[in-house]
Amino acid sequence: MSSFAIAERLWNYPTDEIIQLPIEIEKMLRLSGESDELLIFEKTEELLPKVKRMLQKRIQECDEKGVTPNFRFSDLEENRLIGCVIFEKEENIKNRLVYKKKFYQLINELQWKAFENLCLYIVQIYNFRKFDIGKRTKDGGLDFYGFYVPYSDAGYMGFLLGMNIRIFGQAKHRNKQTISEGEIRKFHTHYVDFLNGKGRAYKFVLSNSQWFLKVKGPLVPLFFTNSNFSRDAIAYANEKGIVIRDGEQIVEDVIRLSKSEPWFSSTEGKLQFNPKELKRFLVKFSADERESDINVQ
Repeated sequence: MSSFAIAERLWNYPTDEIIQLPIEIEKMLRLSGESDELLIFEKTEELLPKVKRMLQKRIQECDEKGVTPNFRFSDLEENRLIGCVIFEKEENIKNRLVYKKKFYQLINELQWKAFENLCLYIVQIYNFRKFDIGKRTKDGGLDFYGFYVPYSDAGYMGFLLGMNIRIFGQAKHRNKQTISEGEIRKFHTHYVDFLNGKGRAYKFVLSNSQWFLKVKGPLVPLFFTNSNFSRDAIAYANEKGIVIRDGEQIVEDVIRLSKSEPWFSSTEGKLQFNPKELKRFLVKFSADERESDINVQ
């Protein structure tokens, strides 16, 4: 077995486990058909540092994206991996992390409209003051939009007072297909058109959501996908100031920020995840209209 194949298998082990790397590598070598104990020992010694480097890279990538890695290395024993369900300190989050893989699988199975609703739901749990969905056909790049009012625990806002942050969001649901640089470029063109009062998105908002145009504040382009982004797409998004969120980051948002979830239930003190309930919730979810008459600055 290659070090890459071993690292990938280990990364996908149940995340409520503690793994001793040398022992698991030996097990995999035996399962692959190797029977010579001396050869197994020598191969384990050779593969161990390579596997560790690959796992450390995966952990670093997760940290850079702001998502919980499946495992971390123990501070006390260098060849021991600790599952995320074990190293997580917050009990409520710990219970949800058990279902992280199922969450990710579910968002890949969603229809595109339900995925757009999921993006809108994430905007809600980030405490945006008002938000809505786009036209959904020939929308000029605008799938969801809204605005956020900065809040200070201290009460004093200073220069943040009146600085409403608006989002111009696009949602792309893909079946195992990476978002390309070309798609990010196209989205950026739609965004620039909107800034200049042009394009289908601007016409739609002008006719349906005057409140969004009245809000004073920066307009941030935001691109969500259940899939991932190519390196060139990430580089272009960074260059143009486009905020991008992939499937792993979306799952992290839902796990860490959602408050009361109809798709979770408690059975004999244990949290149970109901994917069908989550799907039903997302199909029906829509913007909250309770603040439709709010005054904006």
